[in-house]
Amino acid sequence: MKIIKFVCFGICVLLASVLTYQSQHTNTAPFVLHSFDSLDSMVQETPILPHILEDSLDFSSNFMLVPNFEKSAHASSLVDLGTKLMVVFFAGSKEGARDVKIYQSFLYKGSKSWSEPKPILTPQWLSHQSGKFIKKLGNPVVFRDTFGKVHLFVVGVSLGGWSTSKIYQLFFDEDMESLKYVGELHLGMLVNFSHLVRTPPVLLQDGGFMLPVYHELADKYPLVVFFDAQGQMRFNKRLNNLRGQLQPSIVATTPSSCLEFSRSYTSDYAYLQACDDMGNVWHKPVRTNIKNYDSSSVLVNIGQEIVLIHNDGFNNPLLELYDLYGEDIHIHARASLSIFWLKNANEGIFERLLTLDVSKDKNGEVSYPAAVLDKDNLYITYTYNRKQIKYTKLRLDTLYELIAQAKEKSPAFFKEEDKEEPFIRLDDFYFAQTKSALQEVY
Repeated sequence: MKIIKFVCFGICVLLASVLTYQSQHTNTAPFVLHSFDSLDSMVQETPILPHILEDSLDFSSNFMLVPNFEKSAHASSLVDLGTKLMVVFFAGSKEGARDVKIYQSFLYKGSKSWSEPKPILTPQWLSHQSGKFIKKLGNPVVFRDTFGKVHLFVVGVSLGGWSTSKIYQLFFDEDMESLKYVGELHLGMLVNFSHLVRTPPVLLQDGGFMLPVYHELADKYPLVVFFDAQGQMRFNKRLNNLRGQLQPSIVATTPSSCLEFSRSYTSDYAYLQACDDMGNVWHKPVRTNIKNYDSSSVLVNIGQEIVLIHNDGFNNPLLELYDLYGEDIHIHARASLSIFWLKNANEGIFERLLTLDVSKDKNGEVSYPAAVLDKDNLYITYTYNRKQIKYTKLRLDTLYELIAQAKEKSPAFFKEEDKEEPFIRLDDFYFAQTKSALQEVY
């Protein structure tokens, strides 16, 4: 039995090596890259900063829960359709169960409630379309390309766990009511498995896009997959030779450059990496000051600044402040979700702007954020205690004001062991006092 296990492990390592080789040598197709679409990744108009932000941090009225009638919900993805938002997520009895489906819900901007969720994708339907047995689904990613077409990528598993998964490509009809199957992404040379997707792509001006994905078998690493204007995959490229990099999030910073953030499976810290030439050239990764807590994070370009939505439960001073108010908060990795400002991209320095939410349940979580923005607001959805998807929005002028305050550097307290990093900012302290901002909204 031990010999059989050893042989199986050796085969897995060999396959992983082949996959690694393939991912580094598949950018040979004659494919002309166009510049990144700035309309997708940057806000064109700079908001005028208000003199006084009366409601800058007390935004509890903007919290909503997306309806869910299943026992569990997780891993949302968000897209702006103009007059309304659409969120997709997976829900069922528990993560990895065979009854898990991909659900869809809508929110008209200005409305106070999301629509009743509708199942749009099941393992059985995807099995029929792909001609392969699929027992579970996860990590839907939805986005709209420069032509207005709405795409969906999803992870499907036939045997084993997530490390044996594949990525499937679909798109919505014009009414957003049904899906058309496109195909399976072929990212491996021999055996095409152990690839997952989590965050949306960077759009290209010609209608194509660059999708971040990651490999998760023996060697864990991020890749980008390039698609042309017709939505056809052209080639993929491994980003670096680091080990243990997962769930990359990428934003464009100029028409030809970008930034990528990955959580690390092997390090205590996450990494930031810059690209040039529309993703053809990737520079050496930089270790950031962001602790990695085994959860998905997302980068957002809000026009003139880059922010990161990230779990900071073990390093969030707000949780310690709850002791002052008699609140029993279980401190763990996904107990809090915060927004950080990228202060120095070259050195990978982030600074916390504010805490979005805290889970008061002992084993609850506020995790796996998704984000989309228009010219006025940043819209965010995230997993709430594994039971529902929670939604909030922030005005962009609020974020710009918080960044302006951070640049003035007026921290309230400092950690004794790390004088250079703020222990708690004034806005976090204010947020703790306005406990109504953390009330559950049903």
